[in-house]
Amino acid sequence: MIITSTTDLAKHVKINLSFDFTIMEPYIQQALDQYISPYLGMKLLDKVEEFYVLTPEAQATKDNSALWSKLILYIQKTAAPFAVLVAVDETSINFGDTGHTVSRTDKLAPASDAKIAKYKSSLKDRSWFNLEQLLSLLEQHPQVWPEWEAAPQYHIRKGNFFSSASEFQNKGLVDIQYSRLTFEKLRMPIQSLDVTEVKPLLGEAYNPLVKKTYTETQAPTYQELQLLVCRFLAHRAACVLSAVPANELDYKPVIKPLTANASNNFYCEQATLLASEITNYIIINADKLGITVQSMALDFNSSERKIVAFI
Repeated sequence: MIITSTTDLAKHVKINLSFDFTIMEPYIQQALDQYISPYLGMKLLDKVEEFYVLTPEAQATKDNSALWSKLILYIQKTAAPFAVLVAVDETSINFGDTGHTVSRTDKLAPASDAKIAKYKSSLKDRSWFNLEQLLSLLEQHPQVWPEWEAAPQYHIRKGNFFSSASEFQNKGLVDIQYSRLTFEKLRMPIQSLDVTEVKPLLGEAYNPLVKKTYTETQAPTYQELQLLVCRFLAHRAACVLSAVPANELDYKPVIKPLTANASNNFYCEQATLLASEITNYIIINADKLGITVQSMALDFNSSERKIVAFI
């Protein structure tokens, strides 16, 4: 582990230096396994461990030693609050021959539920924020840590319309603060909506758009259609994700409203409007797109539809 003492732990979370570190060891490992390993991968964590156990003199001789030291610091900053967050419920309870008890002294008493809730909320926010910073550091220096590519969540599978958090925000016009963690949460709704809503909405225009089989002449029309679809898909995904309740320790996605008075329902309303705009765009530009669409207007001059029937 890269946190090996109460002193190490106290650098990143508030904890009494007289606290028995052996109590925290399993929770530190749990934090690494549950919250950090999926994002960094075991290959990279093994390399981090190898560097960490070296003497300072040996560390200094390694390539990019300053970046490795910074990476270790970021992992510690992330693992420490996660570990305390995982531990807080269990360590506040004693278990023995008398069953479950809590400690009370003349000077100390158990904290109230309200204070514990605020404490855990603060730990949770710091933990996820620090993990976001950790991922940002890795993204800035991918050549230093090629082992990161083996991490389970390194590959955010590229969909047909977004390949990164910045692309999602810039093309979709939904403010997620360029958060990789938020984009990871949005990834599965995006892929599902692509199949269940975008494909039926585009009809014949879907395959040329996603496979880019359109001609050079058709390109400007399809590119404009793609921007509309990106905006629809981003707003629709934000609408779906905002309706999903998160567990207490889960990451809460960052989805900012566009105005001070707007709620996440704003994105649901915008998705509906954008779907109509896409339908109208396809009908108006069907010839430029090289597709055939069925007219949605009623032909009142046909023999089947007459405003007045003469007998």
